[in-house]
Amino acid sequence: MWRNPRLVVLLLAGSLTVMAGGVIAPILPALISDLNIDPSVGSSLVSLHFLTVALSTPILGVLADRYSALFILMVSLVAFAGFGVAGGWMQSLLPLMILRGGLGVASGGIAAAGLGLLTRLYSGERRTQAIAYVASTLTLANIIYPLLGGWLGSIHWRLAFAAYGISIP
Repeated sequence: MWRNPRLVVLLLAGSLTVMAGGVIAPILPALISDLNIDPSVGSSLVSLHFLTVALSTPILGVLADRYSALFILMVSLVAFAGFGVAGGWMQSLLPLMILRGGLGVASGGIAAAGLGLLTRLYSGERRTQAIAYVASTLTLANIIYPLLGGWLGSIHWRLAFAAYGISIP
């Protein structure tokens, strides 16, 4: 199965859904301090995208099934990079929250289209194995992306937002 480049691409793309909150969590204190945001409100920046993921995934899943899962995945990957990277340039809370919401919509598209494409690639025991690979990839991503965000954020918190750009390749 690992010889199939489509599987590797789908696993890497799917791992980005973990990145949405994982990159920003280590830099949150510096971001809140630098932008002079109330910490009780600013802490929602880590999890705000979950709301828009929950709202957009079913809709984007239907669109992916009805039209083109590959198109939804590609648009979502580009949107993920755009919304994510743009966060590094924001100067206040409201625009940053709007971008985080957009990042959640893009994550929902990645999840819905990626899983749809994965289930079309495999059936039976191979599908079960592919889903196990997804679970393993997400576990590793939960370790790697916060480390990446923290490392980039140690240079400057705004630089951590550049990590979202890896969805383009």
